Parts: sequence; C-alpha cells; structure tokens
Amino acid sequence: MYPLTNSKSQLSRRRQGEQLAAGARRSVLPEVGWLGLVIATEGYYRTGALEEGLTKRFARGTGPILLCAFVVDLIPFWPQGIGGEDWLRWLILSAELVVGLLLVVYGRGNATDKPE
Repeated sequence: MYPLTNSKSQLSRRRQGEQLAAGARRSVLPEVGWLGLVIATEGYYRTGALEEGLTKRFARGTGPILLCAFVVDLIPFWPQGIGGEDWLRWLILSAELVVGLLLVVYGRGNATDKPE
C-alpha cells in the first residue's frame, strides 16, 4: 500500500528543511559574534571605570564599532546604486563616519597620557 522509498515531495521537503537549517546557522553566527563583541566591550569599559580612564576606553571601543557599522550600512549602496533622493540614509552614514573617526582620534591619544 505504501511504497518503501520516499516520494519526491518528501525528498524535496527534506532538502528544503536542510537548506533552511543551513541558512539559520549562517544567520546566527554573526549574531553570536556580535554578542561576544558586546560582552568583551562591556568588560573593557568596566576596567576603564575602575581605573578612571573610561572616556578614553569608551572612545577606543565605540569608535571602531561605529566605523564597522558605517561599512555595513554602506554595502547596500553597491547593488542598489547610489542615489541622492534618500537624504536620511546619507545623514546616518555621514554621522557614523564622522563620529566614529572623532572617537578613534580622541581614543588614540599618547601612550604617556596616563590619568593620575
């Protein structure tokens, strides 16, 4: 009554399930990496708060993150084309770039600049 082999629809559903699982793994890995970055940055800030160097540590930690956010937000421009009609998008991109660069420059400082 029932065939011993799987039907084509069952095989295709199984393949679709495997593809969805692989896609879910690919989408979870960056999120886990981001969570690790947030945990490490929070520990870095806590150490700075204990040593009274929180502002420099905040700039050193947040500046590169904002620059990475700028790069990630810039990626959709290549496939979609760069247009001038979406001014809010340009405002966000420019704010990420300018604030990220300012924080990186402020956070660099001299190695001899130690809080007393």
